[in-house]
Amino acid sequence: MSGSEKKRAFGNNKKALLPNKCLRCDVRFICNGGCPKNRILPPKGETLPINYICDGYQSFFRHIDQPMKMIAALIKAGRPVQDIMQVEF
Repeated sequence: MSGSEKKRAFGNNKKALLPNKCLRCDVRFICNGGCPKNRILPPKGETLPINYICDGYQSFFRHIDQPMKMIAALIKAGRPVQDIMQVEF
């Protein structure tokens, strides 16, 4: 059942049916357009729908960008992740 053609097509459509707004998005590497089942609103001038919480995703992922990069740097430096709490944003 997990290898059914219908499920495979659903998975393939996750990337194949992204509208231009998603293809140009700076946070696409994180959400990849979200789950296809949540794509219900086509952007103005496009026919392919976007995730209905796209604006929220963009806001959230941009908000956490700097702290996540700092956490990654702490991990690479062998420091405890909790050190992020000493940084003011």
